[in-house]
Amino acid sequence: MIKENRWQIIGLIGLALMIYLPTLNHQFIADDIFGIVNNPEIFKWGHVWQNPLVVLNRLEYWLIVNTFGVIPWPFRLVNILVHLMTAIGGFVLTEKLINKTVATVAAVLIIVHPLMIESVTWISGNGYSWYGMLLVWSLIFYLRAGKNWQQWLISVGLFLAALEFSEKAAVLPGILLVYRLAIDRKRGQWWDLAPYVFLSGLWLWLNLMGVGARLNYLQTEYNSNISIKPTIFVQMPVALTNYLGLMVWPDKLTLYHSELDVTKSKFIFMAGITMVYFLITGWCLLKGLRAGFFMSWLIIGLSPTLIPLGVAWIVAERYVYFASIGIYILIAWGLVSWSQKQEEIKIGWAVTVIIIISFLIRTMVRNQDWQDQDHLWLAAERTSPSSSQNHNNLGDLYGRRGDFNLSERHFKQAIELNPNYADAMHNLANIYVRLGQLEEAIKWYESALKNKPSLWQSEQQLKAVKDYLQTQGQ
Repeated sequence: MIKENRWQIIGLIGLALMIYLPTLNHQFIADDIFGIVNNPEIFKWGHVWQNPLVVLNRLEYWLIVNTFGVIPWPFRLVNILVHLMTAIGGFVLTEKLINKTVATVAAVLIIVHPLMIESVTWISGNGYSWYGMLLVWSLIFYLRAGKNWQQWLISVGLFLAALEFSEKAAVLPGILLVYRLAIDRKRGQWWDLAPYVFLSGLWLWLNLMGVGARLNYLQTEYNSNISIKPTIFVQMPVALTNYLGLMVWPDKLTLYHSELDVTKSKFIFMAGITMVYFLITGWCLLKGLRAGFFMSWLIIGLSPTLIPLGVAWIVAERYVYFASIGIYILIAWGLVSWSQKQEEIKIGWAVTVIIIISFLIRTMVRNQDWQDQDHLWLAAERTSPSSSQNHNNLGDLYGRRGDFNLSERHFKQAIELNPNYADAMHNLANIYVRLGQLEEAIKWYESALKNKPSLWQSEQQLKAVKDYLQTQGQ
């Protein structure tokens, strides 16, 4: 396989390095700070085995920090290599199901598409690229296996490894089932799906047992407004149409997809697109067309993020890393089919090249937003004006720059958007301390503690301010 496809593989390696090597020395960002920089536990061997559901992810971190120390580039290099293996896997899979030309274009789209950035450039997004890559290769080995039980065991092992990186990998049995029903109807035995179904059920059950603790953690530590979301029938059209839009042209990429309020007429339009998508997918599957398999990949791959509990964003770019691969294959198939028509061969390939170059440039530009937290928050300000998290981040940014008035404005806006946002209240109180407005600082420290009693920083600061005022005779 490697020898006959060496030029395609070399090309993919070159693209991956050109796009992502400049990100190696980007700083730790957002969850990286808490999970890596300020987390001494990742150095401990015992921490790796503390939770049997995430051993491989913790093992990766343990190996990196104990070999290189707490620096960003080894983490990012691993992410780049994982992403490269996803693209190569996409090539192998597409070549088997369609042909080599489509496989080449599909693999290039996987490498260059900007929607993949969050799972590659963001260190804390690595679980999504890891499980996506492992599922693609698990699918490949399953398709190849037939009666070869060794390849089938490799497929099951890769699936288990994917689950170790994310419970969202539990979608694979659904994709395998659709493949069997729509494409490989003559395979015969069904028992070979049993381990996938069992492992998925086990992982989902174990993770559902922890939902209560997860909800409580989000409420107490992140002041999230956890509630039952609208039904999946309301949430799915919003999510699906947003993802499809970002795949066609990813102009509004952001860590916080907060601008999802829709009018009644817009929702009807979104619901219509979703219904058409489902109808076309269903029709293709009934006819045994491979296009239906690739279309269903998006729906099945996104299904874990469409649960009606507020433990996930409605739209997040990292969620669609694996789910989008089927769409890239479809796009590649359409472009190649167009380009192979004799009368339109030149314009077809010209459009294909323009699309690839456009995505490549967009990816390289977007990667600059991830170089440090300040760039990322300023970029999100343009795309996510109603994100309370980003206003809190911007308040911190301007506070560090000494622009206390602008910092105060952003913290207040964060609290206005999320009235229970204790961290923003604490940060606002810190600004009032720096401005010498101590009575206001006391008020906001107390509000922060009311909403988040575990916020020991507010308790400590409140005591210090009160002690200072007492020594001043006030």
